[in-house]
Amino acid sequence: MDLKQELVFNLQYLPDSVFFRLGAATSRDGPPTRRLDYLAASQVRAAVLTEFGLDPRQSFNRIALDDPRLPALLNRVEVLNAQKQLGFRGSGGCWIEETLIPDSTTEWYCIEPQAPFERADRVVPGRELRGGRPYGSERFLAAVKAAGLTGLGTRWWKDRSTYRSVQWFEIFAFEPLGRGLDHPWFDVQSLTRSEARLKNLDPAFRSGIVQVWGSNIRLPSGEMDPLLLRAFQLADPSQFSIRSYRRYLRAVAPATDFAYWWDSKPVSQRPADGPGDRFRKLACNARAASALMKAGVLRTDEIVAIQMLDDVPVGTEHLDASAVPVPAPVFTKSEYEVFAPRNREEYRTWQGTPLPERSIDIEQVMPRLKELSRRNRAVGDRSEIDLDEYRAAEQELGVRIPQTWKKVVPLLGSGFMLDGEGHELGTYGRFVQDVRDQMQVLKEQASDAGPGLVYFASSSCGDAFFFDTASPLMPSDCPVLKLNHETMNFEGFWPTIAAFVEETLPPDTQGKEVH
Repeated sequence: MDLKQELVFNLQYLPDSVFFRLGAATSRDGPPTRRLDYLAASQVRAAVLTEFGLDPRQSFNRIALDDPRLPALLNRVEVLNAQKQLGFRGSGGCWIEETLIPDSTTEWYCIEPQAPFERADRVVPGRELRGGRPYGSERFLAAVKAAGLTGLGTRWWKDRSTYRSVQWFEIFAFEPLGRGLDHPWFDVQSLTRSEARLKNLDPAFRSGIVQVWGSNIRLPSGEMDPLLLRAFQLADPSQFSIRSYRRYLRAVAPATDFAYWWDSKPVSQRPADGPGDRFRKLACNARAASALMKAGVLRTDEIVAIQMLDDVPVGTEHLDASAVPVPAPVFTKSEYEVFAPRNREEYRTWQGTPLPERSIDIEQVMPRLKELSRRNRAVGDRSEIDLDEYRAAEQELGVRIPQTWKKVVPLLGSGFMLDGEGHELGTYGRFVQDVRDQMQVLKEQASDAGPGLVYFASSSCGDAFFFDTASPLMPSDCPVLKLNHETMNFEGFWPTIAAFVEETLPPDTQGKEVH
């Protein structure tokens, strides 16, 4: 397997290097000459990143260690550092990211779903794995069974949805992959140092360290990439880290197709240890990965290659030689024999429970919408969206706004509630720019961002909502998607605007017709 190494960095203003001006006035005679005002500092940062073909709009930029631009970039940062202007600082600072490029020799993979599981009736179609514990769909489990894969247990996750939907199961393994191996730069002696980022790790949960912080680093004694060393020397040691891939011993891996693994934890963070309460992560071998990808239930961005080794590298602790038992699986086999029949019976009972299909016409919710509008007007809350803004967005940006939404938005007031959180529809005169900005974010950062997604609202925490205007339901209607601002994954789905609007309406709107 090939190794990909990148420097990921946050080029930011050094402490005390920026003087923040409030308007045109300042309470001081003027900033010290070595300081920059905020605008000037922003311009310097943008100019440096642009010069090296990097995007100044991004908080973090990345560049490969073998990129011919890197030596000159490090020279420039070194000068700016000496001038106390810019450096590898800010949240995250900089780190080295090491990734294995999988090939035909790859033996094992970590399974890492891209989006968490919320509610069965809101899962975005197209993926059969969800994150968290993790979860697999009915289709995923059928593919596992058809391929004859071994070592996987399941727990049906009780569906609390309002409508009938695809069912999801927590998936877990019974056999451990082993404790793994530390990154070669990890200094095991640092675990006892008070200033170290990683310290006092629980012996029971000790596993290979793959993210090594500056305070835990032991520089290799042999030859070292000089560019990597320079990046380390330019960084803030408290923020610098190596983020690498997992390493395990081949002789310890089980004969099953699935195995579990876990992260090291401090003694103070020992997790719950009851049957079903234990949180473990999942891995699969190459045979399982190939079969599941052929079945269309596993994607390449949901697995991460693991390095399997025959021997413990010199200077690295042999963690699998520990006499301390490894953490138990989510369920031991004996615990699962007790739990599984009861869980399967609950699933069969649910299958016999009638739930309505999610088919709501907008006319069904219009009486409740009108009642909500009446209440909004009574307290002075009127819609801040002018339909002219939608027409302007359609003309200037070449997007389409569903006709159904244009019909309901004047009744929503300035926003709506969903899951107890307020959401803004945007204020007058800002909508076109909001759509433009959000579409740019989608293009650059979001996963699974297909064509035709058009922004229309945001939550107080920054999550964004989009119309899927590539739907055949257009121009009258379309699905609605929710984008998590932290993960940049779509984590909410409604098949129609009516289905979405229905969930935003207060339960006490009685549907009185208002004229």
